Amino acid sequence: MVSYNEIKASNALINDATAPRVAVFVGGTSGIGKLTIRALVATGASVRIYLVGRQSSHERTNPFIQELHAMNPKADIIWTEGEVSLLAETKRVCEVIRSKERHVDLLFLTAGYAPFGARRETAEGLEIAQSLGYYSRMLFILHLLPLLENAEAPRVVGVLAGGMEWTSIELDDIELKQPGNFGMIKAQRQQVNMNSISLERLAGDNPHVTFVHSCPGWVNTGNVWRGVDDPNSIMAWFVWLILEPLIGLFSFSDEESGQRHLFQCTSAAFGGGGIPWKGKAGVNSLNKPGNGLFLVNYKCDCTPNARVMSVLREKAQGRIWDHTLEVLGPYLQCSRRSNARRTQCGQDDVGQGSPDAVPRAPDSDHNSPTAAQPLSTSPSGRLDGDAAKPDAAAAAADIGKGIPKNQCEYRRLSWRVVDPATAGHGG
Repeated sequence: MVSYNEIKASNALINDATAPRVAVFVGGTSGIGKLTIRALVATGASVRIYLVGRQSSHERTNPFIQELHAMNPKADIIWTEGEVSLLAETKRVCEVIRSKERHVDLLFLTAGYAPFGARRETAEGLEIAQSLGYYSRMLFILHLLPLLENAEAPRVVGVLAGGMEWTSIELDDIELKQPGNFGMIKAQRQQVNMNSISLERLAGDNPHVTFVHSCPGWVNTGNVWRGVDDPNSIMAWFVWLILEPLIGLFSFSDEESGQRHLFQCTSAAFGGGGIPWKGKAGVNSLNKPGNGLFLVNYKCDCTPNARVMSVLREKAQGRIWDHTLEVLGPYLQCSRRSNARRTQCGQDDVGQGSPDAVPRAPDSDHNSPTAAQPLSTSPSGRLDGDAAKPDAAAAAADIGKGIPKNQCEYRRLSWRVVDPATAGHGG
């Protein structure tokens, strides 16, 4: 176990030079995300944080943002509104960030909850908890990978249950749609397995980026109630009488949880990049030193879960990744025009007056309750972004098919940064 004193000593070294200067927090309006933001801002470092949250969270999050500004005037907290259970909204939020930034140092993903009740689907046909806990997270990563690749020591941290994978995984009904196939335990297990094997796939294809799948242990976030449909149900009584008292008894304090996750965001213990670490270096999910995916438990120890990961890697990784691309495909269109430096996701100077900016089709749902507008509470004012309706036909044509190499490049089912001057040579 990495002691709390060691963690605080490491975090004390975070300053303007070593902090993740541009960070995106998805799910940072409560719980672990909120605690980690507070810990990062409290370092006093100059950081710009995109805080992504639902419209319903905006009002209650404003006092927190003001608290952060008072705590650290050098911190720029940009409220970016989006209903990220919807993939179209996730894509739009990513487009907003890509239009404003050239690099992202940290992507921190905590949105989600345990579905104690019946299956509930989004307007896009995905079960809500699965969309938040897996599909939306993968879409954020794929869209922001080009910006992560541009950072010096980029890191993606997803908080769920890294190291607690099972060899049992549903491959014939991946979305658990068949009658009787959806339940809280099975849905959580499916999400955990899918996250770990897909993050490992992404880590292998993007060796410059450090990936962490974190298991936070007991943390009293209050989020457990979100998955309870009926407050008078047996499950609600279980949460009230048993689960909440257990969480309160065994959980870390808010401060320690925030510090431990900040350590996972910044320490060279995971992959060698970041704040120098003199302790034992962590091993990745392949049970090897070096960069990759790190399955990190609540003690901040790496738990490769080698036997289980080997089984999942062999029997499930390819099928899960193919399924993931099939679901996300309509939301992964490339820009069709090249620029001096271009990425697979179509990043260019959209919103910055670039002559190569690609016009975006109007979205008839842009003003609907589920298509929220992005906002900013930073000193720079409101953050604007266009919503784009997913075009499945264009996406299918773009994903690895018929795209000139000087425009977009798809390699090993992963998004890569491409230089038009060298594209098309050597592979």
